[in-house]
Amino acid sequence: MKILELKLTAFGPFSGQTLDLSAGNLGLHVVFGPNEAGKSSALRALHAALYGIPGQTSDAFLHPYDALRIGGRLRHSSGTEIAFVRRKGSKSTLLAPDGTRLDDRALDRFLGGETSEKFEMFWGIDHARLVQGGRDILEGHGDLGESLFAAGSGVSHLRRMRSTLEDEASALYAPRGHQRTVNQGVGKLRELRTAQREATVLADEWARREQASRDAAEAVTRLSKQERELVRERSRIERLKRVLPMLAERKGLQERLAALTDVVLLPEDFPKRRQEAETALRTARQNLERADKDLREQAELVGRLGPTPTLVAESEAVNQLHVDLGKHRKALSDRPRLIGQRDEQRSLAKRLLAEWRPEFEIEESAALRVFVGRQARIQKLVAKRERLDERLASAFRDGAKAAEQKETLKREASQLPPTRDAERLVVAINEARRGGDAEDGRDKAAQVVKRLTAQRDAGLEKLGLAAATDDRLGELRAPSAAVIARFDTRDKEVQDAVRATKSERQRLDKEIRELNAKIETLHTKKAVPTDEDLAAARSHRDAAFELLREHWEKGRDVTEKAREILGKGKLIELYPRVVRDADEVADRLRGEAEHVAKLAQYLEDRKRLGTEVEDGEVSGRRQKESAAAIESEWRAVWKPVLATLPSIEDARAWRTDFERLLERTETLDDASEKLGRLDNWIEKQVKSVRATMTALEPDTRPLEGLAATLVAAERLRQRIEKETYARSDHARRTNENVQAAIDADKAKRAAQAEIDEWQGKWTEATRGLLSGDAALPDDALAALDAIDKVLRALDAAAGYDARIAGIDREAEQFRGDVCALALRLGETVAQEHEDQWADSVHKRLAVTLQEEERRRQACEQQVHLQGDIARGGETVQAAELALAMLRGEARCGPDTDLAVVEQRSTELRTCRKEIERVERDLVRSGDGVSIAELEAEAAGVDRDIMDVRAGEISALLDEMEKSLAAARDARATAQAELGLLDGPSTASEKAEEIQATLAKLREDVVRYARLRVASTLLARRIDDYRRRNQAPLLLRAGALFREMTLRSFERLEADMDDDRPILIGVRPDGT
Repeated sequence: MKILELKLTAFGPFSGQTLDLSAGNLGLHVVFGPNEAGKSSALRALHAALYGIPGQTSDAFLHPYDALRIGGRLRHSSGTEIAFVRRKGSKSTLLAPDGTRLDDRALDRFLGGETSEKFEMFWGIDHARLVQGGRDILEGHGDLGESLFAAGSGVSHLRRMRSTLEDEASALYAPRGHQRTVNQGVGKLRELRTAQREATVLADEWARREQASRDAAEAVTRLSKQERELVRERSRIERLKRVLPMLAERKGLQERLAALTDVVLLPEDFPKRRQEAETALRTARQNLERADKDLREQAELVGRLGPTPTLVAESEAVNQLHVDLGKHRKALSDRPRLIGQRDEQRSLAKRLLAEWRPEFEIEESAALRVFVGRQARIQKLVAKRERLDERLASAFRDGAKAAEQKETLKREASQLPPTRDAERLVVAINEARRGGDAEDGRDKAAQVVKRLTAQRDAGLEKLGLAAATDDRLGELRAPSAAVIARFDTRDKEVQDAVRATKSERQRLDKEIRELNAKIETLHTKKAVPTDEDLAAARSHRDAAFELLREHWEKGRDVTEKAREILGKGKLIELYPRVVRDADEVADRLRGEAEHVAKLAQYLEDRKRLGTEVEDGEVSGRRQKESAAAIESEWRAVWKPVLATLPSIEDARAWRTDFERLLERTETLDDASEKLGRLDNWIEKQVKSVRATMTALEPDTRPLEGLAATLVAAERLRQRIEKETYARSDHARRTNENVQAAIDADKAKRAAQAEIDEWQGKWTEATRGLLSGDAALPDDALAALDAIDKVLRALDAAAGYDARIAGIDREAEQFRGDVCALALRLGETVAQEHEDQWADSVHKRLAVTLQEEERRRQACEQQVHLQGDIARGGETVQAAELALAMLRGEARCGPDTDLAVVEQRSTELRTCRKEIERVERDLVRSGDGVSIAELEAEAAGVDRDIMDVRAGEISALLDEMEKSLAAARDARATAQAELGLLDGPSTASEKAEEIQATLAKLREDVVRYARLRVASTLLARRIDDYRRRNQAPLLLRAGALFREMTLRSFERLEADMDDDRPILIGVRPDGT
C-alpha cells in the first residue's frame, strides 16, 4: 500500500490542509517542520484516517466533534486506488469524497490485516513511544533476548510480563514455603484428615451432656428473669427519689403563674421598640427647633445683603477687559524697543550698501533682488570650477605615476621564476586525503586487532580449547543450545526426582520413628494384646483341645506333643490354663478396645510406610540408573570437543561463551582484513604523492609515512601556488599600468574642455554684479553675500514696522472697549486713564461676586431648612403614632408607664420558662414515663418506707448476682464439655471440608502449572528469537547507538551476565 494523499480538512490545528505524497515510486517522504508545527498531529490524523477517530480525542480543540474530517487517497500494490473521508462517530464513519457512505471494511484490503496497535508500534512511532521503549529496556536491565524480542514482535513490557508470571506462581507455591496458597492447602488437608479420624463419640455421652447443658441454660434464664424484676422495682424507687423535688418546684411555679393571669405577655423586642420610639420622638423635636432657628438667621442675612448689583451681569466683560489690559500694557512697553530695532536694521543696510556699491541709494535696493535669483546658479558654477581644477591636477598626477610604475614593472619581470604545473600534485594530495586520517585509522584498527586477538586467546583458554583450534573453530561439533537444554531438562528432572525421593524418605523415616515411639509407649504402659495375640492364644487352645480329644477318643499317647505345645505337666491340667489364657486375651482385647485399635492402626501404618520405603528405594535405584545414562550420553556428546567436559550446569555458560568466541573470531577476521586494506591503500598513496613531487622537484627527499609525505607535498604545492600567483599578479599590474596611462591622458583633455565651457556660463551669470567685466569666483561670492545681508536687514526693518502698526491698532481697540463698558455701567472714564479704570472695576467685581455668592448660599440654605422643618414635623408625628401603637399593644392608657408593664410581662415570661425547664428535667429524669404518670406514682408515697425497700432490693440483688454467676459458670462448663464432643456430625462436616479443600487445591495446582509453563515457554521463545535475529539487529542498533551518543560508543555487542544475555556498549578504544 502507498499513501498518495492525506487531507487534513478539519483536525487538530489544521483546516483545509493537504499533504501530497504521490511523487516518486516507493521512496521516502520527509515531513519537516519546527516545534508545534503539527507533525505529531499529522501522524495522529493518519492513524485516525486509517482506523477511525477515537471517542475521546485531544484534537478537537479547534473544530467540534461532529465537524472533524480527515481525507486520504491510497494505492494498492495491484494498482487499485481508493479515495475516502473519515468522520468522527461510532459507526458508518467512512465516506466517499462526495459524502456517500462506504463500507467500514473498505480499507481492510489496503491495510493487509495490520491492526491499529501494530500500526502504531511499527509505523506510528513518536517521541513518547521511543521514551517508553527505552524505559522498557532499562527496566529489563539490558536483557538482550527481551530487548530483541520486544523490538521484533512489537510486544512491550516483557520484563514486567515475565516478572508477573513468576510472582503469581511464587505466590501459589514454594517448595520450602508455608504461607503460599498451595502449601497452606496441603497443610489444611492433612489437619482435616487427622480431625476426621479423631471425630468419633458415643451417643449416650452426647445425650447426657446435652441434657446438662439445657438444664444449666434454664436455670440461668429463671434467675435472670427474677433479677430483671428486682432491677425494675429499684429503678422505680430511684426515679421517684429524683422527681419528687421537681414535682414540688413545678407546683410552686404553677401557683405563681395563676397570680399573673391578668398580665399581657409582650413580645421580647417590645422594650427595644419602645426605647427606639421615645428616642426618635425626642431627637425629632430637637432637630425641628434647631432648623427653625437657622432659618431665621439666614433670612436676616439675605435682608442685609440686598438685591444683586448690575456689575455682576457684566462680570464676563470685566474679566475679558482685565485680560486685554495685560496685553495692552505689555504692547505699550514693547513699542519703543521695536522702533529702536527697526532703525538699527536700516542703518546696517545703508552701511553694507556703502561698502559694496557706494553709488547705490537705499531706495534703489529693490533692484538688487535680481541677483538673489542668480545666487544658487553662481554658487554651483563656483563649486564646479573647483572640481574641474582638481580633476585636471589629478589627471597630471596619474600620468606621472603611471610612467614611474612602468619602469618598476620592467625590473620585476626579469626576476620571476620559471612556470611549473601543480595539477597532478593537487590530484594526488586530494586522493590521499579522501581517506581521512588513514594512519590514525590504521593504528586504531591495529589496536582493535590486538584487543580482539587477546580476547580470542582468553576465550580459548577459558573454554579449555587449544590455540591450535583457532583455524578450525567453526568446524568444532560443539553441542547446540537445544541439546544442552535437553540434557539440562533431563538432569533437572532426575535431580528433582532424587530430591523428592530423598525428602519423601526423610518424611517416611520420621513417621516410622514417630509410630515406633507410639507403639513402644503403648507397650511400655501396659502390654496391649493384638488380634494376632488373640489368634495365637486361640490356636494354642484349639491345639490342646485336639490333643485332648485325640487322647480320649483314640486313646493315643500325646505326651510328647503336649510337652512341645503346652510345656511340662499333665494335659488334663494344662488344658484349662490354656483356655483361661485365651479367654483372658479376649477379655483384655475387649476391655482395651481403644488401645487395641490404636495399636492396630499404628502397626498398619508402619507396615504401609515400610512398603512406601521399599518403593522409594526402587525409585532411587531407577533414578541412579537414569543419572548414569545421562552422564554417559553427556560424555559421548562432549568427547569430540573437550578432554575435560563441563558440568551440565556450566554447559549453557560454555555454549554462550563459545558462541561469543565465534562472533569475536569473525570480528577479528574482519578487523584483520580491514587492517590489510588500510596498509595497502596507505602504501599506494605514498608512492603516488612521491612520484608527482619528484616530477616537480627531482631533488625531493623521500619521507616515512603518509602524513609526513602529505605535509611535504602540501608545502611544495603552496610554493608553486605562490609562484603562479606572483606571475599572474605581475601581468595584472602591467595591464593596469598601461590602462592607467591611457586614462590619465583622456582625463586631461576632458577636464580642459569642460573648463572652457564653464567660462562662458560664468560670464553670463555674473554680468552686472561687479563694476569690472571679468569677475573672479571669490569676488562674486563676496558680492552675493553683501547683497543678501542688505536685503535681510531691510526685510527685518519692514517686519518691525508691521509689529508697531499692530500695537497701535490694538491700543485703539482697548480704549474703545473701556468706554463701551463704562457707558453700560453708567460711569465716565478720563482720557489716557483707561487702564487704571479697567483695573479698579475688576477689583470691585471681585468684592461684588463674593457678596453675591453669600446671598446665593443663604437662599439655598433657606430652602433646605424649610424642607428640614417639614420633614421634622412628619418625624414627630410618626414617633408619637409609634408610641400610641405600643400602648395599644400593651393594652394600657396614655398615662400608664410602659416600663412597669414591661416588667410584669418579663415576670410572666420567666415563670413560664421555669415551668418548661422543670418539665424538661422531669421528662429526662422520668425514664420515659409521662409527667401525669409520675404525679400518680408520687401520690401518697412515704419517703422513709421507700428508702427501706431500696435497701432490701440491693441485698436481694447481691445474692441474686452470686447465684446467677454460679448458674452461668455451670452452663459454660456444660457447653464446653458438649463442645469437646462436637456431636456426631463433625466427621461428616470434616469430610465435606476435605472435599472442598481438595477442589480448591486442584484449581490452585492447575493454575500454578499453567503459570510455570507460560513463563518457561516465554523465556524459551525469547531466547530462540535472540539466536535467530541477534546479528542483523545488533549491527543496525549499534550504528544507531553510535550516532545517538555522538560516537562516544562504537557499537553494541552481546554479552552474558549470570547466564543471561545482555547488551553492552563498546567505546572506540575497545572498552
